[in-house]
Amino acid sequence: MKRIALSLCVFAVAIAALVWHLNTRDEPDLSASTPVLHASPEQLARGAYLARAGNCAACHTTRGGTPYAGGRGIDTPFGTVYSSNL
Repeated sequence: MKRIALSLCVFAVAIAALVWHLNTRDEPDLSASTPVLHASPEQLARGAYLARAGNCAACHTTRGGTPYAGGRGIDTPFGTVYSSNL
């Protein structure tokens, strides 16, 4: 019985150490970074064309809302799924 109790204590300490380690890691500060866009005007025009041709707005725009802003609810047998913004 003492062996089981000792094993559980060691396991609990190991889990606590892991949780502490994962919560105190130094993570990079991404607040000052800016995204870099490497798309040419032709690529942007092609993307806009594909979005229109694929009728992406049908699922990614709420009725009367901002185009491609997401938030439209789509009823499915397993619940309502809300589209993301594009």
